[in-house]
Amino acid sequence: MELPRKSTSSPSRLCYNLAFSTTLSPPCRFSPSALFATPESQVSAEVNTNEREWAMQDFYTLRRDVETAVGRVEEIRASACLHQLEKEVAELESKAADSSFWDDRAKAQENLLALTDVKERIKLLNEFKTQVEDAETIVKLTEEMDSTDNSLLEEAAGIIKELNKGMDRFELTQLLSGPYDREGAVISITAGAGGY
Repeated sequence: MELPRKSTSSPSRLCYNLAFSTTLSPPCRFSPSALFATPESQVSAEVNTNEREWAMQDFYTLRRDVETAVGRVEEIRASACLHQLEKEVAELESKAADSSFWDDRAKAQENLLALTDVKERIKLLNEFKTQVEDAETIVKLTEEMDSTDNSLLEEAAGIIKELNKGMDRFELTQLLSGPYDREGAVISITAGAGGY
């Protein structure tokens, strides 16, 4: 079977899709195959449209994740009482600056450990805010762009993933921040009916 030809002077080329019949049919004067011609530019436009649709779905999912992360960061910062932590740092630093600070070494080391711990929590809370702001900026940039940049979406998704991991760790340390939570634990399991 000979394929129809299009003149080579035309800038668009044709893509040919041949569909062959697999069933046996009585002989007829027409070929059992069907010929469909689609301009190549239309095929690539369909592929680009599908990719764009998938990218937009990813974008909407990412935007929802960023909005969720923004709310979660605000909750964590509010529950951690950031202003109170900053006051605590100021108090501990003023104690450390006192000339009699090192008279009691055990108490001095305890205060320095507390100061380091509080500063670390403040640093984490500020990092959470910075990360979520970066992800928000990427989402806003993507909304304003005519085309979707997959590398930006991947970067924002990575930021949100790391942010969520960090917030999970922070929440766990907040739950285990009591005076005895740093100590070891002894678990006793007794076998028997009723556990006695």
